[in-house]
Amino acid sequence: MLPRVNPDGTSLRYALYRLLVQGFRRVQGMWSANPPLNRMFPSRRHFYHGAPQFFINGLPTEKPLGHRRVVDSSTGSFYWVGAGGIALKEANGNAVWDTEAMWDVQM
Repeated sequence: MLPRVNPDGTSLRYALYRLLVQGFRRVQGMWSANPPLNRMFPSRRHFYHGAPQFFINGLPTEKPLGHRRVVDSSTGSFYWVGAGGIALKEANGNAVWDTEAMWDVQM
C-alpha cells in the first residue's frame, strides 16, 4: 500500500513522470548520433539518462570545452551549444545534433 499523506516526499505522479522521462532519454542515448566535438568523441554514455561522457586529460566530463547539450522543444532531441549559448554548427551550417528527434514536427 502507498500512503496518501507524504508531506516531505515525492508524489507518485511525479515519480512516474521522472521514470517515464528517464526511459525516453535512455532510448535516445542508445540511438545517439555521437557527433565529434572539436574532433573528440564521447567515451561512453550514462545508462539512465543517455548523456555522453568525455575524458579530457584523464578526467570525465559531460561538458567538453564548455559545450553543453540543450533540448529542442519542437522535436525533443538534443543539440550542442557553446559557452555563449549559441548552437554549434557543422561545416554545412547545420546544428550539431546529439540525438535523433523523438517526434515529427507537424506543420
